[in-house]
Amino acid sequence: MTETQILEARVGNLVTEDLRRARVFKNYGIDFCCGGGITVKEACRRKGVPEGELISAINDLDQSPAGATPTVDGWTATFLMDYIVNVHHGFVRKQIPAIRAFSEKVAKVHGHAQPELDVVRDRFAVMATEMEAHMAFEENELFPAIREAQSDRDAGLQAEQMLGTAEDEHDAVAAIMAELRRVTNDFTPPDWACTTYKALYAHLAEFEQDLHIHVHLENNVLFQKART
Repeated sequence: MTETQILEARVGNLVTEDLRRARVFKNYGIDFCCGGGITVKEACRRKGVPEGELISAINDLDQSPAGATPTVDGWTATFLMDYIVNVHHGFVRKQIPAIRAFSEKVAKVHGHAQPELDVVRDRFAVMATEMEAHMAFEENELFPAIREAQSDRDAGLQAEQMLGTAEDEHDAVAAIMAELRRVTNDFTPPDWACTTYKALYAHLAEFEQDLHIHVHLENNVLFQKART
């Protein structure tokens, strides 16, 4: 891609074309999921990222073998929904109990000296509750409406209203995740941290990585297909 093509492209679209680019944007602190609707040029301006540096990082990545990286833009809406439920919703449901247990244990042992651990425990609990309700909403209401909308215009209008609700809920969860990253110093445990403390932060980092791809697939791929 030329420099102009990259700068004028929307962040979310570039990630849709090649999911490996998500890591490039993450490294520069650029939101590609909830904030994926802006151009690369605008994202660089907002984050103070040198345009040339980001362009080079993307081009270097593009020149490396893609391997088994999925190209999601060609997936149908039906396949996307099944993939999201089986892969990402499944991951969230598996991780929530483990992270909740880790956060409660670490806060109990170290919270008196590290008050941010109480914040992690409490804010993750809120996020977990919101995500569980959100996934149930998608699986029981939104995704069936999107499927029905493929052949029923009235159902399409109903699905459109639900899409806005889902996007708002994504923003709320993303805000809590960003707060957790901030209070944990980018999920960096202190040198003296015990194994459980380190495991908590490692699981949170993994949870965030999955969440960003999860929300990107919905906001910038599935929902765009549902609106066309």
